[in-house]
Amino acid sequence: MEPIANSETLWLKVLRDMAFSDKPRVVFQAGSLHLDYMLDRLSREEHEDLIGAGMFARYSMAQATSLAKTACELGKEVEFTFVIDDQGMKQESSSHDPHRVRNAFYKGHSGANAELWGFHRYTLTQEGFAEKDVIRHDHGKPGRRDCLYFSELVLRAQGDQTIENGCARAYVKYAGLVTDDKTHLVSFVPAACRHAVADIALDQHLRGISASHVFLNTETREHRGVKVPSGFFLGPDVGYHKD
Repeated sequence: MEPIANSETLWLKVLRDMAFSDKPRVVFQAGSLHLDYMLDRLSREEHEDLIGAGMFARYSMAQATSLAKTACELGKEVEFTFVIDDQGMKQESSSHDPHRVRNAFYKGHSGANAELWGFHRYTLTQEGFAEKDVIRHDHGKPGRRDCLYFSELVLRAQGDQTIENGCARAYVKYAGLVTDDKTHLVSFVPAACRHAVADIALDQHLRGISASHVFLNTETREHRGVKVPSGFFLGPDVGYHKD
């Protein structure tokens, strides 16, 4: 895994991979958030505000949409995917049943006329993309056969159960659903998932995949006037992984 010096070198690394790849299709995975965070902002104006989404989500979405526009200029077919961390949802009261809340959220973002959650929709449309450019996930449940969001819980259940690490199992399943021999995957992943994704999923189960993986901190917070905070590219699990 290579270190990341700054945003410019990272952008150029991924651009190089896309440009020199013989794959006509590029799939982006970015903007991952925890479902608790998203539910907490469903009724607030701030769910469309870039400052409210956290540095990892904002940065990865900005990078992905910028790279996607360039990929289009290179004549590539471009699609986006959104994987939601719905592990360990909080249960505030007896009326806050995680299963029912999760099911309602995914149903609300399924169907031909479904729209993305505010932050994701706002960021995509600002760059000329829309729901038509998003790959959907069949959760295998009524009303959730064509969801705009991939559920990590569902991916873990759908994946190869011989892979003991749940995060790795989910990622292997995800990659199998969205890639083929004509696809280059560009994936922005939280640094906390580096071991499961890089060491297990990529190195042991997804050999031969055409992909660029970026592992980034999720703990840093943006300060007004500071585009990328100090320490964002630092850490033992932060880096760039080319396959």
